[in-house]
Amino acid sequence: MQSESQYFNFNQTQFTFLVFDKSAVDTFFKTYQPFHFRNEKLKKAFADSLLVQNFDYVQMARFEKETKEFSTNTDQPDTSDFNLAINVLKATLENSGAKYFSGSLHYLFFYDCLPLKFKHKWTQSTLGHFEFNASFFALLRDKSKELDDLIYGNIGQWDEDIKSIFGEYIFNEINSETANKIRSTILNDTAFNDERFSTDKANFLEFLGKTVNKEWGLFLLTGISTAHNMGITASGAGR
Repeated sequence: MQSESQYFNFNQTQFTFLVFDKSAVDTFFKTYQPFHFRNEKLKKAFADSLLVQNFDYVQMARFEKETKEFSTNTDQPDTSDFNLAINVLKATLENSGAKYFSGSLHYLFFYDCLPLKFKHKWTQSTLGHFEFNASFFALLRDKSKELDDLIYGNIGQWDEDIKSIFGEYIFNEINSETANKIRSTILNDTAFNDERFSTDKANFLEFLGKTVNKEWGLFLLTGISTAHNMGITASGAGR
């Protein structure tokens, strides 16, 4: 029988997800708008909240251990992610830093708004997304009309504030009612009892449950640009 680890090696899906703490998102938009380079409150947050960070190997190992059940669903941040983030932030605070502003805004949003258990992933920004096995996802699309409708944009939420953060990324927010319907499909259909789905099932049900309870915001990404480039390298600004 095919093991779960083997099953994951070759079947990743193109559709990915992001999760945020809903109350933190609300606070972020109330605190920092308008989003433009001349907003001194944002610049202060870049400097005071983010530039003071250090890459802590011990802390990162602890976070990895605490979120090990998601090891097949997302990549953990590393020093290259951290160095890139810090260089973008430093460049933004320089006189010619307006062109790096959107990158720093992304980092601040993820730093402030990721759920606490995933906050260490802020340096990955949208690239710290979660993905689920293609076979599991295909089964869910087949069984859940709601998920397919979300993918095709027949239902969903497209908040204008979130659009200002995500830019060119194509997203659809899954609301509480829709999350509950998808969760019921997974819980009540025996096809999802396949042991190879056990990790995906448990992790996606956690996302859905937090969304049903309106604790987290769950976003489906249907188009992530491969040209995600802030114009800066991990080794130096503007290189």
